[in-house]
Amino acid sequence: MPSPNNMKLRVTVLITGNWVTETTTNATATYTLQSSIPQTTQTPVTSDGDIDLTTMDPGNTYNSATDIEFTIDRRSTFTDAGGTPMNLSFTVDSNDPPPVVITGNNASGEFQLYETNNPNSVGFTDTDDLSSTYHYCLNINSQYQNDPRNFIFPLDPNIINRPNK
Repeated sequence: MPSPNNMKLRVTVLITGNWVTETTTNATATYTLQSSIPQTTQTPVTSDGDIDLTTMDPGNTYNSATDIEFTIDRRSTFTDAGGTPMNLSFTVDSNDPPPVVITGNNASGEFQLYETNNPNSVGFTDTDDLSSTYHYCLNINSQYQNDPRNFIFPLDPNIINRPNK
């Protein structure tokens, strides 16, 4: 559960593309900052999804942890190889990979997933106490309407943390 004293980033992910084969996608994602608390004069999120937390200053109001929430943009368009539209969501089934996988620089314990109660959103808290750069992978579930099968593909940008204080 996120703390009210954590800083916050809300990011929208616009996904376009298609499946080329059953194991290969032609997916692109554009990331847009929707909001940040506290507000910042520099954009902490690039359009390719890299997040630079050094642009956010907690000041005396917030701790150094940051709640980061991604939402799939409703304008996203994704199809199978034949052009049939597919629905997109974050992976939630226990048989699927987790919706967010974070690796690099002893990431274990640095991040905690939290529930958003929305299959099109995923959230995690970056405790930001190791001053490292991490790689995060959003696992996207693509599914035909009224079809239980799902096909998963990754999106894989970076997180840059602030130095320790």
